[in-house]
Amino acid sequence: MWPDHVPELAALFEKPALTIVDFGCGLAQTSISLAQFLQRRGQAPELFLVDLPVPQLDFLRWLCPRLKLPAGFAECTPSAMLPPLPSCDLLIATELFEHLHEPLGHLKAFVAAIRPGGFLFTNIADHDSEFLHVTPKLAALRDFLREQGWRELRASRIYQKP
Repeated sequence: MWPDHVPELAALFEKPALTIVDFGCGLAQTSISLAQFLQRRGQAPELFLVDLPVPQLDFLRWLCPRLKLPAGFAECTPSAMLPPLPSCDLLIATELFEHLHEPLGHLKAFVAAIRPGGFLFTNIADHDSEFLHVTPKLAALRDFLREQGWRELRASRIYQKP
């Protein structure tokens, strides 16, 4: 439930219009529920949903217009693992970095897309080693954000850009 689910994002609840990027969106439950909450408050959120070219992304292309949620889409492919991202107020990338061979490159692209004062909602805690976790140790990402002056609002999960 918003805003209680993530009170650290309260600054977003006051913006009349904002862009939310959900990278590795799956079924985009977090971004869609937040966008619907913001719409009910009279705000104008826009979604940009990014994932592999899987049926879930096709479903979201069908669903978002029916929910009256403005949304753009991009696919991660072998030739474009990191498609161009719009400037945004919130970038959601949960359960992503541990699956990437070079997660710092993605994080740097995300940092570039997030507007000053914007937020990164993620999970950069270390993960257990398993065959799908190709980079289970993510201290380099936490260190990078700290060095760049990001505020850690919730340990390894929610960061605000200076």
